[in-house]
Amino acid sequence: MATLRRLWLALPVLGVAVITLPQLVSIYFERVYQFGPTGRGVVTFLSGVGVTIGLLVGERLGRSFAAAFDLGFVALRIGVVTKGDNRRDGLTNEWLRSMWLSDPD
Repeated sequence: MATLRRLWLALPVLGVAVITLPQLVSIYFERVYQFGPTGRGVVTFLSGVGVTIGLLVGERLGRSFAAAFDLGFVALRIGVVTKGDNRRDGLTNEWLRSMWLSDPD
């Protein structure tokens, strides 16, 4: 349940980043490289094309991986592991302990 709470807390941050990042990139290219409106539009378009290609390639890789290893889904785990015996009690604070992944994970 803690993971779901973290997800709900992270969604507004991700939403703000997804919404504001293209505008900030446009301003960056205007101020640093003196791109006009057309140049900034081309950069934004190419960025969108790159994201689309990445999603399509990632989907195909995920499907191939799932088929090769007979998986129903492909999941990505983000967390903390320690060097050596990988023990949770050796971590220094509560956040790290909450992100700890055991060896079977």
